[in-house]
Amino acid sequence: MPPRTSSPPLTCLECDTELYYAGLGRRPRYCSQTCRSRACEIRRAAREGKVATKVVERIIEVDAPLDAETVTQWLNGHPHRLSAVIQRLDWSTEQLDGLRCGLRDATHGGTDLSPGCLSRLLDAKAASSELHMPKITNREQIVLSLICEGKTNVEIGESMRLAEVTIRKIISQLFLRFSAKNRVDLAIKYLSIKHSY
Repeated sequence: MPPRTSSPPLTCLECDTELYYAGLGRRPRYCSQTCRSRACEIRRAAREGKVATKVVERIIEVDAPLDAETVTQWLNGHPHRLSAVIQRLDWSTEQLDGLRCGLRDATHGGTDLSPGCLSRLLDAKAASSELHMPKITNREQIVLSLICEGKTNVEIGESMRLAEVTIRKIISQLFLRFSAKNRVDLAIKYLSIKHSY
């Protein structure tokens, strides 16, 4: 009887975790249903032309211009994708400072729109955007200035003695008037034309 040769250990095709194989039946290819589903999702995206097949964690091919919400959904829950994006982008000094500031604030419990980060991002973004000047009321102007300070809806409501629902309604109206996609975009657009009010 010839001696058995040891084969290399099996690893998950998605996450490279070592797999257990008893030697009977089909050899496993994935460590869990999550990895199997993720691989299926990647193959489907490759068939549809959304991503490259070999470097899925690094490249996303998009026909339309990207908006912040689409990128956020794509990056959500995928730290490898986020690190690949951060490493491969050409960052200006202001953007790097803003990113560092945002990471520092996030680790110390800051809001996603802290005053320090906003001031750094404004230098890079406000100069390049040409905006119309929507008419806003005094109450909306106060809400906008509190958003620029990094306040949450609850904090804005407490400082203005209004219900959080009212603040959300005001902010959603401001999103429409300023054509903003999120709070950061709204704050940047407001601060770039604030001197006109």
